[in-house]
Amino acid sequence: MKKFYFVTMILALAVVFNACQKDEMLPYENSLEIFAFQEVAPPYSDDAWENYCIDPELDNYVVLESSVVGSIGGNSKSISYSAYNTESLFIIKLSYLRTPATAGVKSTVSVGFEETTQNKTFSSTQGEILTFEFNLPVNWKGGDEVLISFIETIFDGQNALTEEFSYALIGICEDGCELDFKGEGFVGEFEVEEEIFNRKAIYTFLPEEDGVYEIQGGLTNFTGADALVFASNGDVNQRTPGGSSNRIITVEGEFEACEEISIVIYWNSDNQGDEITGEWTVKLNNDEIASVEPLN
Repeated sequence: MKKFYFVTMILALAVVFNACQKDEMLPYENSLEIFAFQEVAPPYSDDAWENYCIDPELDNYVVLESSVVGSIGGNSKSISYSAYNTESLFIIKLSYLRTPATAGVKSTVSVGFEETTQNKTFSSTQGEILTFEFNLPVNWKGGDEVLISFIETIFDGQNALTEEFSYALIGICEDGCELDFKGEGFVGEFEVEEEIFNRKAIYTFLPEEDGVYEIQGGLTNFTGADALVFASNGDVNQRTPGGSSNRIITVEGEFEACEEISIVIYWNSDNQGDEITGEWTVKLNNDEIASVEPLN
């Protein structure tokens, strides 16, 4: 995955005056790329871990937010909560709100994370925030599902506020890059090393892992001497298949992950059509992993 993210967490307090009702969790509608250079993390969804990761150098986490509401006769009480994981902790924040306010009323809650529990008491029922921190399981990874619950153990009214939910942990960003292969073609007059050419192509390849790669493709209606090929790494070979007017260019080499490989080619062609190259491909261990359609 790529790296992304960061901002200070703020607990949103929600008051809902319908007995035993929960807020709907916010939907996750944005891709990893959209958030790559923004300062706001996406809201939580069950598949957020597939599209997002935590950068240890930053402070932006994917937060699940909701609330649970109960009644006290004709009045109401609610606990709003947020939950998220950091690199090493799972953090739960609770805020209690009683309507109307009643002096001296207290609420004690027991919060469970997997097989661990913590107990704390609200000294105020008017928006006080309690924070619970739990160590993440050993050898956890992104996508692991954890179970969280809380229940009032000392409370006002006939029924205790209680809630149980799960959270798919957000993984830590790994250093790396995504596989990329692209090309661009040009038609004109290009003078290079005191020679004149009428075609030019630039290919750029970014491997996501170490390996021995083969990059290969054709130049259409090739004329003249060998093409002039500059490759940032690898061995360059070129040949003309029997009976063909096309020239095949091959660049082979051992490339490191995230090492940008650039290939610049100059040649002459009498091709009058739109396409100046054939399809180019990249192979790793003889398996094709990327391609670029013919260039215009």
